[in-house]
Amino acid sequence: MAGKISWVGALVPSHYEELMNLEFDHYHGNWKGKLFYRCKRDVMGIECIIVLTFNSATKRKKQHYLKRGIGKLKQDIVEKWESYMKTPTAITQGIKTMKNKSRYGTCFEVSVDAYEKQLHFQENPEEIKKREKRFGKNLIFSTMLDAETGYLIDTYNEKILLRVIFNFSKTPLLFGSVL
Repeated sequence: MAGKISWVGALVPSHYEELMNLEFDHYHGNWKGKLFYRCKRDVMGIECIIVLTFNSATKRKKQHYLKRGIGKLKQDIVEKWESYMKTPTAITQGIKTMKNKSRYGTCFEVSVDAYEKQLHFQENPEEIKKREKRFGKNLIFSTMLDAETGYLIDTYNEKILLRVIFNFSKTPLLFGSVL
C-alpha cells in the first residue's frame, strides 16, 4: 500500500512526548492562526510527515472545560456529602467511587477534617499542568511527504468537519426514524 494511497490522520500525543514538550520558539511557522512544527518520522513503519499544531483559542477553551469539570465534580461530591443523614468522619466509599470514575478525579484530593466534619479539597497542580501542557495541540501525520504544511492542516480539518457532518446527519432527532 505504501506509495499507492495518500492519507492524513491524527496521532496519540502520549506516544510523542518529545514533540508535545517542544517549546513554542522551536515551531516553524503559523498557518491560519495555528502555530506549527513539521518533521519526518516513521509511523507504523512508513515514513510520514508529522505536523504538530497549536491553537491558543482551543487551549483557552480546554482550560475552561477543565475548570468547569473540576468544579462540577467538587459540587457533586459536596452534594453527596450533605445527603448523608449522619455526617461521616472519613471519606465514604461512594465519594471515592465518584472521584475515581470521573476524568477529573486525579486533579484534586479530598479529605475530611475529623473535628469539624467538613470536606477539604486540595488541587493537584502537577496533574493540572500535565493536562494543560497538551491543550490546544494536535499531532497530524501524512504520507504526502512533499505536501505543504498548510495543505495538510486544512485537509485534516476538512476530514474532521466531514465526520461531524456525517455523524450529525445520522442523528434520529434531526431527520426522524428512517424505518
